[in-house]
Amino acid sequence: MTLLELLPFAAVALAAWLLLFRPAKARRDAQAALVAALAPGARIMTTAGVFGTVRAVDGDRMELEIAPGVVIEMVPQAVGRIVGEPGAEVSDVAADQSPAATSAPADGNPEVDRG
Repeated sequence: MTLLELLPFAAVALAAWLLLFRPAKARRDAQAALVAALAPGARIMTTAGVFGTVRAVDGDRMELEIAPGVVIEMVPQAVGRIVGEPGAEVSDVAADQSPAATSAPADGNPEVDRG
């Protein structure tokens, strides 16, 4: 085989690395940094969409308070994002996620000026 015949294979390998492997590694690194940044008191959202406050982090397990007095145990890798730092106000997060703030009117046409 000549070098010219190997060029398409090299191009496909380079494209696969650029489009598949490199972004996946960036996502893994970002998730690892997120898990490393978890601290008690942080407000988080899990990958399932559950909001709560981190109570304790111990290796491969953490405690998450999802309501006053309701604590669940989960793996830190299930954290989707940190929505508030320890000691931050949580009322802004709750107001942004309320069903009334995100639902459409009964007629199904959101933000239509009827006047």
